[in-house]
Amino acid sequence: MTIEIQTLPRRTLLGMKAPFITARHEGANGPQVIGPLWDEMSKHYFAMQLNRAEWPLGIGVMWNADEDGSSGEMFYFAGYEVFDIPEDLGELEVLILEEEKYACVTHIGPMSEMPQTVVSFYSDLLPNSGILRRPGFDLEIYEEVGPTTKVVIAAPVN
Repeated sequence: MTIEIQTLPRRTLLGMKAPFITARHEGANGPQVIGPLWDEMSKHYFAMQLNRAEWPLGIGVMWNADEDGSSGEMFYFAGYEVFDIPEDLGELEVLILEEEKYACVTHIGPMSEMPQTVVSFYSDLLPNSGILRRPGFDLEIYEEVGPTTKVVIAAPVN
């Protein structure tokens, strides 16, 4: 697994958010929160029957609930990229990601193995790379979902 520095484009997302506790803290509940959040958000999103040419790009966005991240609580936003914001959002909300620079790794394999990729990236690869993180959104960009999943994991960097 190799880190690539990429400037990711500005994106507008339509989705839902929920708090969760990260894997490195007591009471970790990411799997119990994030999967059901995607299910609930997708139900509302696809019920809107938005005009789109192809399947929308799914993006998970995470940020610390407290300034220094010491509590382990984060927010997870599960959303799909949209090009136009509908007038009636229903249960969904809008999150705009500005164009920013990210350190990225790509997970290719079963979804069940993605947590290992995430932990390796944040606990070993990124801290030992010398690349400086900056405050901001961490991303999971779901490029392909199925038996073999392709997800870009991205941390904001200077």
